[in-house]
Amino acid sequence: MPEENYKENDDRMNIIGQNGNDGLHYEGLNIDDVPYTEYNRRKLAQEVVGRLSKEELEEIVFAQQLEAFGDEDVFQVCWDFTYNGRKKDVEDMG
Repeated sequence: MPEENYKENDDRMNIIGQNGNDGLHYEGLNIDDVPYTEYNRRKLAQEVVGRLSKEELEEIVFAQQLEAFGDEDVFQVCWDFTYNGRKKDVEDMG
């Protein structure tokens, strides 16, 4: 993860904590007892995402899009599809 994302992630986790995730439901859980499996990874991700607000989700997706568009080839393909593809679709309808 790029270093510039650390503050953003810390801020997001602080917001999650303010929204009532105090970790109390994890008391007594021995992390060694939880197998690291695809199922458990997905279960944890679903729980974390389920606790995020719409605004937090939008922020995360936006940041991921910016990161993906850091690659010029990806940027060009997405730009063409997003803008030229729509224009072409509209022209085909007219």
